[in-house]
Amino acid sequence: TEAAGKAIDSAGIVKKRLHREIFVRVDYQFFGPVKRELEIALARIQDIAYGERVEIRCLLPVGVNIFPILEGVTAGQVELEEGKHCYY
Repeated sequence: TEAAGKAIDSAGIVKKRLHREIFVRVDYQFFGPVKRELEIALARIQDIAYGERVEIRCLLPVGVNIFPILEGVTAGQVELEEGKHCYY
């Protein structure tokens, strides 16, 4: 029907981009700078766990190499682990 067509047109197109899940582990003193760099890189922070170290689980667009930047702001005191790929 015409109403259904208008509803579909007004909804627009949803574009999803391939991301990879990464786990970033750092000491508390580096948490702020690391979180800021992840946000600048358009990472989608999914979870933050506060234990002996801070672990940030986030989705990072595929093709973005954040490791050298995080190594720089943490003086090499960062641990990265890659997880699965997904669209977001």
